[in-house]
Amino acid sequence: MNFSKTDLYLAALARAGVMGIDQYRKKLEDNAPVPMNVEDLYCEARVALIFAAYRWSVTMRPESNTPEPDLEARLNDGGLLYIEVKHFRGKKQDHLPEPNLLPDETLPQLPAIPLDEKEPPWEQMCERAVKAAPKYKRGESNLIAFVATTEQLNGELDAAAACYDEKIGPPPKSKTDLQSLSAMMLVDSLCTPNRPRGTLQNRPMRDTSKPANETESGQALLYLAGGPSGN
Repeated sequence: MNFSKTDLYLAALARAGVMGIDQYRKKLEDNAPVPMNVEDLYCEARVALIFAAYRWSVTMRPESNTPEPDLEARLNDGGLLYIEVKHFRGKKQDHLPEPNLLPDETLPQLPAIPLDEKEPPWEQMCERAVKAAPKYKRGESNLIAFVATTEQLNGELDAAAACYDEKIGPPPKSKTDLQSLSAMMLVDSLCTPNRPRGTLQNRPMRDTSKPANETESGQALLYLAGGPSGN
Protein backbone atom coordinates (compact mmCIF):
# COMPACT_ATOMS: atom_id res chain seq x y z
CA MET A 1 0.00 0.00 0.00
CA ASN A 2 1.35 3.44 -0.94
CA PHE A 3 1.07 6.20 1.63
CA SER A 4 1.13 9.88 0.75
CA LYS A 5 3.34 12.39 2.52
CA THR A 6 0.23 13.71 4.23
CA ASP A 7 -0.62 10.21 5.51
CA LEU A 8 2.89 9.85 6.92
CA TYR A 9 2.74 13.17 8.75
CA LEU A 10 -0.72 12.51 10.16
CA ALA A 11 0.37 9.06 11.36
CA ALA A 12 3.51 10.50 12.97
CA LEU A 13 1.47 13.18 14.76
CA ALA A 14 -0.97 10.55 16.04
CA ARG A 15 1.86 8.35 17.35
CA ALA A 16 3.37 11.37 19.11
CA GLY A 17 0.08 12.15 20.85
CA VAL A 18 -0.28 15.56 19.20
CA MET A 19 -3.77 17.03 19.56
CA GLY A 20 -5.86 18.88 16.99
CA ILE A 21 -5.01 16.47 14.18
CA ASP A 22 -8.52 16.62 12.68
CA GLN A 23 -8.37 20.39 12.30
CA TYR A 24 -4.86 20.11 10.89
CA ARG A 25 -6.09 17.54 8.37
CA LYS A 26 -8.80 20.01 7.33
CA LYS A 27 -6.15 22.71 6.77
CA LEU A 28 -4.26 20.30 4.53
CA GLU A 29 -7.42 19.40 2.59
CA ASP A 30 -8.41 23.06 2.17
CA ASN A 31 -4.94 23.91 0.83
CA ALA A 32 -4.52 20.80 -1.33
CA PRO A 33 -4.98 22.74 -4.61
CA VAL A 34 -1.82 24.76 -3.82
CA PRO A 35 1.11 22.34 -3.23
CA MET A 36 3.39 25.08 -1.88
CA ASN A 37 0.86 25.86 0.85
CA VAL A 38 0.75 22.18 1.77
CA GLU A 39 4.55 22.10 2.06
CA ASP A 40 4.34 25.07 4.42
CA LEU A 41 1.77 23.20 6.52
CA TYR A 42 4.04 20.16 6.69
CA CYS A 43 6.51 22.43 8.48
CA GLU A 44 3.96 22.95 11.24
CA ALA A 45 3.86 19.19 11.70
CA ARG A 46 7.66 19.01 11.82
CA VAL A 47 7.82 21.58 14.61
CA ALA A 48 4.97 19.88 16.48
CA LEU A 49 6.86 16.57 16.34
CA ILE A 50 10.03 18.20 17.68
CA PHE A 51 8.24 19.54 20.75
CA ALA A 52 6.35 16.29 21.25
CA ALA A 53 9.66 14.43 21.19
CA TYR A 54 10.79 16.61 24.09
CA ARG A 55 7.61 15.75 26.02
CA TRP A 56 5.59 18.88 25.40
CA SER A 57 1.82 18.49 24.91
CA VAL A 58 1.27 19.99 21.48
CA THR A 59 -1.94 21.15 19.82
CA MET A 60 -2.27 21.97 16.11
CA ARG A 61 -4.38 25.11 16.00
CA PRO A 62 -7.11 25.64 13.38
CA GLU A 63 -7.21 28.35 10.76
CA SER A 64 -8.85 31.54 11.98
CA ASN A 65 -10.26 34.78 10.61
CA THR A 66 -8.01 36.62 13.05
CA PRO A 67 -4.19 36.37 13.30
CA GLU A 68 -3.34 33.34 15.46
CA PRO A 69 -0.16 31.30 16.04
CA ASP A 70 0.10 27.86 14.42
CA LEU A 71 0.83 25.70 17.48
CA GLU A 72 0.29 25.59 21.21
CA ALA A 73 2.70 23.66 23.44
CA ARG A 74 2.34 22.96 27.16
CA LEU A 75 4.52 21.45 29.85
CA ASN A 76 3.31 19.20 32.64
CA ASP A 77 3.78 22.04 35.13
CA GLY A 78 1.44 24.29 33.15
CA GLY A 79 4.07 26.19 31.18
CA LEU A 80 2.56 27.50 27.93
CA LEU A 81 4.23 28.43 24.65
CA TYR A 82 2.66 29.68 21.42
CA ILE A 83 4.56 28.87 18.24
CA GLU A 84 4.44 30.53 14.83
CA VAL A 85 6.05 28.48 12.03
CA LYS A 86 7.72 29.98 8.96
CA HIS A 87 9.08 27.93 6.06
CA PHE A 88 12.18 28.94 4.08
CA ARG A 89 12.28 26.99 0.84
CA GLY A 90 15.35 25.96 -1.10
CA LYS A 91 17.23 28.70 -2.92
CA LYS A 92 19.12 28.69 -6.20
CA GLN A 93 22.40 29.09 -4.34
CA ASP A 94 21.84 25.69 -2.69
CA HIS A 95 22.34 24.02 -6.05
CA LEU A 96 25.54 25.72 -7.14
CA PRO A 97 28.45 23.33 -7.80
CA GLU A 98 31.12 23.10 -5.11
CA PRO A 99 33.60 25.95 -5.80
CA ASN A 100 37.22 25.17 -6.59
CA LEU A 101 39.85 25.86 -3.94
CA LEU A 102 41.83 29.06 -4.14
CA PRO A 103 45.64 28.88 -4.60
CA ASP A 104 46.06 28.98 -0.80
CA GLU A 105 43.76 25.89 -0.60
CA THR A 106 40.87 27.80 0.99
CA LEU A 107 37.33 28.06 -0.33
CA PRO A 108 36.27 31.34 -1.95
CA GLN A 109 33.90 33.55 0.02
CA LEU A 110 30.30 33.04 -1.11
CA PRO A 111 28.11 36.12 -1.56
CA ALA A 112 26.20 37.14 1.59
CA ILE A 113 22.97 37.55 -0.36
CA PRO A 114 21.57 34.50 -2.22
CA LEU A 115 21.27 34.75 -5.98
CA ASP A 116 18.26 36.72 -7.29
CA GLU A 117 17.41 38.06 -3.83
CA LYS A 118 17.67 41.57 -2.45
CA GLU A 119 18.32 40.81 1.22
CA PRO A 120 20.60 38.48 3.19
CA PRO A 121 18.90 35.50 4.90
CA TRP A 122 19.13 36.98 8.40
CA GLU A 123 17.26 40.09 7.28
CA GLN A 124 14.57 37.97 5.63
CA MET A 125 14.14 36.06 8.91
CA CYS A 126 13.90 39.29 10.86
CA GLU A 127 11.29 40.72 8.50
CA ARG A 128 9.16 37.58 8.73
CA ALA A 129 9.30 37.74 12.52
CA VAL A 130 8.21 41.39 12.43
CA LYS A 131 5.32 40.67 10.03
CA ALA A 132 4.16 37.83 12.29
CA ALA A 133 3.80 40.15 15.31
CA PRO A 134 -0.05 40.25 15.14
CA LYS A 135 -0.02 36.48 15.78
CA TYR A 136 1.97 36.71 19.03
CA LYS A 137 -0.09 36.32 22.19
CA ARG A 138 0.26 39.30 24.52
CA GLY A 139 1.39 38.37 28.01
CA GLU A 140 2.44 34.84 26.98
CA SER A 141 5.66 33.16 25.81
CA ASN A 142 5.89 33.21 22.01
CA LEU A 143 8.33 31.50 19.69
CA ILE A 144 8.86 31.84 15.95
CA ALA A 145 10.28 28.66 14.42
CA PHE A 146 12.03 28.95 11.05
CA VAL A 147 12.00 25.63 9.20
CA ALA A 148 14.74 25.60 6.58
CA THR A 149 14.84 23.48 3.47
CA THR A 150 17.77 25.65 2.39
CA GLU A 151 21.34 25.79 3.64
CA GLN A 152 21.39 29.58 3.39
CA LEU A 153 19.95 30.07 6.89
CA ASN A 154 22.82 28.24 8.59
CA GLY A 155 24.56 30.56 11.03
CA GLU A 156 22.02 33.36 10.47
CA LEU A 157 19.88 33.07 13.61
CA ASP A 158 21.89 35.35 15.91
CA ALA A 159 21.98 38.10 13.29
CA ALA A 160 18.23 37.75 12.71
CA ALA A 161 17.51 38.02 16.45
CA ALA A 162 19.82 41.04 16.81
CA CYS A 163 18.01 42.69 13.90
CA TYR A 164 14.66 42.01 15.58
CA ASP A 165 15.90 43.42 18.89
CA GLU A 166 16.83 46.62 17.06
CA LYS A 167 13.36 46.79 15.52
CA ILE A 168 11.81 46.72 19.01
CA GLY A 169 13.71 49.88 19.89
CA PRO A 170 14.73 51.22 23.30
CA PRO A 171 12.25 52.25 26.01
CA PRO A 172 10.13 54.27 26.42
CA LYS A 173 9.41 54.08 22.68
CA SER A 174 9.70 50.30 22.39
CA LYS A 175 7.24 48.67 19.99
CA THR A 176 5.07 46.67 22.38
CA ASP A 177 3.64 44.38 19.68
CA LEU A 178 7.15 43.17 18.83
CA GLN A 179 8.02 42.67 22.51
CA SER A 180 5.65 39.70 22.70
CA LEU A 181 8.20 37.46 20.95
CA SER A 182 10.26 35.54 23.52
CA ALA A 183 12.62 33.55 21.26
CA MET A 184 13.51 32.39 17.75
CA MET A 185 14.29 28.84 16.65
CA LEU A 186 15.94 27.47 13.52
CA VAL A 187 15.06 23.92 12.45
CA ASP A 188 17.26 22.37 9.80
CA SER A 189 16.42 19.76 7.17
CA LEU A 190 17.62 16.91 9.43
CA CYS A 191 14.46 17.19 11.53
CA THR A 192 12.00 14.76 9.93
CA PRO A 193 8.95 12.80 11.16
CA ASN A 194 11.26 9.82 11.80
CA ARG A 195 14.04 11.90 13.33
CA PRO A 196 12.45 14.89 15.09
CA ARG A 197 15.51 15.69 17.19
CA GLY A 198 17.61 17.10 14.37
CA THR A 199 19.84 20.13 14.68
CA LEU A 200 18.08 22.95 16.52
CA GLN A 201 19.23 26.45 17.37
CA ASN A 202 17.47 28.76 19.85
CA ARG A 203 17.97 32.45 20.49
CA PRO A 204 16.09 34.32 23.28
CA MET A 205 15.07 37.90 22.54
CA ARG A 206 16.78 40.65 24.50
CA ASP A 207 13.97 43.20 24.93
CA THR A 208 10.93 40.95 25.14
CA SER A 209 8.11 41.73 27.56
CA LYS A 210 8.32 38.13 28.81
CA PRO A 211 11.94 36.89 28.74
CA ALA A 212 12.26 33.19 28.00
CA ASN A 213 14.37 32.54 31.09
CA GLU A 214 11.68 33.97 33.38
CA THR A 215 9.06 31.34 32.53
CA GLU A 216 9.00 27.58 32.98
CA SER A 217 8.18 27.04 29.31
CA GLY A 218 10.88 29.50 28.30
CA GLN A 219 13.54 27.77 30.39
CA ALA A 220 12.62 24.44 28.83
CA LEU A 221 12.79 26.03 25.39
CA LEU A 222 16.28 27.38 26.01
CA TYR A 223 17.52 23.93 26.91
CA LEU A 224 15.63 22.15 24.15
CA ALA A 225 18.73 22.11 21.95
CA GLY A 226 21.18 21.18 24.66
CA GLY A 227 22.03 24.43 26.41
CA PRO A 228 21.13 28.09 26.95
CA SER A 229 22.86 29.11 23.73
CA GLY A 230 21.28 26.36 21.69
CA ASN A 231 24.70 24.89 20.84
